Amino acid sequence: MFCHGRLTVSNLRTVYTTHWKFCHFHTISGSSCDILQLGNSSSLIQRISSKPYINKKNVSSFFTLPGVSSKKKEYSARKVVGFTMEEIYSVVQDVENYRDFVPFCTKSVVHIRKPEQLSGELEIGFPPILESYTSRVTLVRPRLVQAVCTDGRLFDHLVTTWRFNPGLKQEPRSCLIDFYVSFEFKSLLHSQLAHMFFNELVRQMESAFFREAEKRYGQPSIKVIKIKPPS
Repeated sequence: MFCHGRLTVSNLRTVYTTHWKFCHFHTISGSSCDILQLGNSSSLIQRISSKPYINKKNVSSFFTLPGVSSKKKEYSARKVVGFTMEEIYSVVQDVENYRDFVPFCTKSVVHIRKPEQLSGELEIGFPPILESYTSRVTLVRPRLVQAVCTDGRLFDHLVTTWRFNPGLKQEPRSCLIDFYVSFEFKSLLHSQLAHMFFNELVRQMESAFFREAEKRYGQPSIKVIKIKPPS
């Protein structure tokens, strides 16, 4: 999925340039990698997803975006998809295998699993950051999967909620999904990255669950129907 070599301060020669359009690293070997470029977030994510990681512990804040003050980000979406509630629920609750299909997830371990709850650890490699965190996940089959970050090292708060309800009356193999994410990073560096890439990242992650459902259960019965989320 990604290049797993980690670029750290120990092999950096030049830390940054001052042009606002990009932050550019040069390694001792002479190769270079663009870490940040403003503009189209989708193409940028595709570019940086193949770049090496930088461990946050070795990096101080190397850029500042003007006008970015709030560290809290939220995203919500409502869609009708061509899978049953049980099918999509089974994919979302399968935390053990997130590393195989969720973008930027490099590790997923479930320490405790019960019918109505689990405790899982995820490692997220979003270049140039590599971080892990633990969440408590509430399970209500087949209607709800809600994850709340519990370790407090990376996030001030993180809540991810999936709600599933019956879909179209004329299409039994469909369901209504309400997807909501709210988080606030402790780090200004993480917050500034999220400020630029957040919506595109969340859309990619959301779509990954639908692709995995199709891989497991076959073609969806209908195309995705987007609905305005409730205010």
